[in-house]
Amino acid sequence: TKKNVFLDNLESSLQTRYSFLELFGFDENIEGISRESLRKFSSWYDRVLFGLISFPMMIIQFGRSIYRKDKAPFASFFEEMLEVINFVSLVRKCKIREAYIFCTFEKYTNAFFIFLDRLDVRVFKIPSEVPLSFWNKKLLTHDLLACTGLQLEEAELFESVRYDRIRLTGPEKAYEIAEKFKENRTYPAVEANAMRTVSYISTGGWVREKLGHADQGVIISDQEKRIIHDLSEYCLQNGCRLLIYLHPREKKLSHERLLNEFYNDLGVFEFADKSLKSNESFQNSAVSVSFMSTLMYERLYFGFKGLLFLKDGFNEEFKDLSIDRICVRTTEELSNMLDKALSSSSQSFFEEFGISHYCWFNQNVNFTEHVRNSGIS
Repeated sequence: TKKNVFLDNLESSLQTRYSFLELFGFDENIEGISRESLRKFSSWYDRVLFGLISFPMMIIQFGRSIYRKDKAPFASFFEEMLEVINFVSLVRKCKIREAYIFCTFEKYTNAFFIFLDRLDVRVFKIPSEVPLSFWNKKLLTHDLLACTGLQLEEAELFESVRYDRIRLTGPEKAYEIAEKFKENRTYPAVEANAMRTVSYISTGGWVREKLGHADQGVIISDQEKRIIHDLSEYCLQNGCRLLIYLHPREKKLSHERLLNEFYNDLGVFEFADKSLKSNESFQNSAVSVSFMSTLMYERLYFGFKGLLFLKDGFNEEFKDLSIDRICVRTTEELSNMLDKALSSSSQSFFEEFGISHYCWFNQNVNFTEHVRNSGIS
């Protein structure tokens, strides 16, 4: 009988979560559940009972939604309510002792914590690499398993992030490359021919905009064009090579024509090998620049130099955190910081800018020997 359980949004992502938990030693006696599987009734009796319980709330929520343009919260309220009821019932029935929750950006998962705490179930929350200031400013948990060093700092800064214990684990897909680095607990070397290579990590923002996805309050495509143009100019003037890591969305053949249209006339650069995952070739550039990519936090975690290019005024919270020391907001700042990054060793770079604690080997993180390759058992 499983004594621990983890929860994530989609059934298709459970294998990734198993591999994450195994990498950091949390995989013993654990079973995965998706939110999809919780949106069901086990019997007609449960369906009728849920209808009776939710009917008064339905009237209240309907009244509140009449004057709102966005009716989505009205529908999602009852879906989320069903998920909470089914998850708590499952935990109680199976006598679960620990629950690991990955979908922390859903604020209603704080309700999970409240109910599970009363059942003496220890709750672990694992946010993605995205800064807590984006989607996770309000968190309730017993244990917070931070994916980045930045999140360690944010958790101390935000009073609305409440926990008993916190520790650094790693990025959600660290298991893909951890094997390469686990024996060498220090800053990894880059390839000899990459000492003058600058890379840019694309967010694929222009693709998201075309598909109508959220852009976090800024026009990402305009920002990315500006960064790539500035990087190309810098590399031409300083005898460097510019390498662009495409976002998975950009690598799709269906976007090939759009890809050429977007990058046309932005400067002189090369695309990184599209057949490789971007995190498999961190060593192919001396320093990387990105707007706001989860891959950058993974790069820093493994000890590779990186800079964040932010629009002025974007993420003001960063100004109280160590990461602000590697943030650039103007072309001049970018040029100066690239000069420093290219002329210093990785260790000097991380120590000079006070971000050594972002690296796994400086946080006493240990990787387990094997990562699960089989399906969910």
